[in-house]
Amino acid sequence: MMIGFAMSAAPAAMDAALYAYAGIRLRPLWSALRPLAPEVALPSLSLGASSSGRGVCGQRGGGGARRARDAVAVRRRAYRQVIEILDWCRYLQPYLDPRMEQIAEEHADAVGLTGERRDAAVDAARIASALDTAKAAPYPVAVSAADSPPLPRRDPGPSRGAQVRMLVAIARAFTRSPVVLRTRQDYRASLDRP
Repeated sequence: MMIGFAMSAAPAAMDAALYAYAGIRLRPLWSALRPLAPEVALPSLSLGASSSGRGVCGQRGGGGARRARDAVAVRRRAYRQVIEILDWCRYLQPYLDPRMEQIAEEHADAVGLTGERRDAAVDAARIASALDTAKAAPYPVAVSAADSPPLPRRDPGPSRGAQVRMLVAIARAFTRSPVVLRTRQDYRASLDRP
């Protein structure tokens, strides 16, 4: 009996851990994108608990009920970050220049990145360069948005878990990959050349 309970609880615990990890990893990317269009951020949700820790009906939740509410809150918060980041990426689309992608791909190849890590680094570099452009110019670049693939380039599919994993990889590259810094520098330098 106890083994069955532990086995059924394990996926839920792993799911909660994935979303808690995702929320932490997505935060720097979310924070960098938010100033562009703060109105895109969804209003915060109330979990129905008062400051006294009592639920909506005035009853104290048991330990299991509280943990379940906390797990739902963590999952909801992380997925809201995913939705907001994807919305901000759509907002950046007019600021994308095909040269950003070319430069990022060259740097990703030079570093030896392949597969999903390469895609994440290229997308992170495109986001960073588009952010720089959006901050510097109040209007989009004079390039058709149709000339640049969407952000992110790869569609993870409808699965929430796949979307979260893809954006966590992009967020990790956004804060850690040398491809991002080099692309930003080279793209800015390319704008200065005639």
